[in-house]
Amino acid sequence: MNHAEESTELTLTPRFVALTLGGVAAGVVAASTFVLFVTHRMGSNPHEVRWAQFFYVDGERNIPTAFSVLLLLMASVLLAVIARLERRSARPFVGHWAVLSSGFALMAVDEGWSFHEKLNGPVRALLGNSELGTFYYAWVLPAIVLVALLTLFFLRFLLQLPVRTRIAFLLAAFFYVGGAVGIELLEGRFDEVHGDRNLVSGLLATVQEAGEMVGVIVFIWALLRYLGAHYGDLRLRLAAAHQVAVAPQRPAVSPIEPSPV
Repeated sequence: MNHAEESTELTLTPRFVALTLGGVAAGVVAASTFVLFVTHRMGSNPHEVRWAQFFYVDGERNIPTAFSVLLLLMASVLLAVIARLERRSARPFVGHWAVLSSGFALMAVDEGWSFHEKLNGPVRALLGNSELGTFYYAWVLPAIVLVALLTLFFLRFLLQLPVRTRIAFLLAAFFYVGGAVGIELLEGRFDEVHGDRNLVSGLLATVQEAGEMVGVIVFIWALLRYLGAHYGDLRLRLAAAHQVAVAPQRPAVSPIEPSPV
């Protein structure tokens, strides 16, 4: 008996990955929207109905959260791969790729445990705790400052990227930051007056989370395109070892038999 290994290669094209992730994201958002309308029809909201909490995008530690964390981790891994390949090729800005990878890993942790929301209390206290309007969700203020500082840090890195990659990165940032911060500003202004347990607030939260998902998916697509253009397509190899029985070989010369009469 000996072992022979069979392998199958699957080429993960940027288009295939983006469409697959986009399809899952659409399903997640559709399910969340469905439970939002159903629970409000029941005279409640997704936060107060146990089964709905598992599907609602504004909930915590549920299916949408798990998917968002997975997206951010995928981006972090791809950035780490690019950083390593860029280092081997002695290209500039390796550190920027590595910082991005670490940043997306931290974003995944924050997405899972919502650490940024712990800033609301201290920042609200600094602002006076009343009539905050668009800054009702006060964590957006340090987030805006952080985005501005990161923009300055990554500006030269962004300008040296290929034009298509640069445009895709900017588009991804538009969707993600626009959802995470832009919609949060609108939602804060509304929720301060009307509360966050109503249909309009739920729809704003849905748009926010959908924007973040789209932003990360566009970013993953751009990273895969960059990898393909500079280092070849990303391929997944599935290998399995199979036992193959080998029968004893027949002698090369057969014994001479008497000829039939």
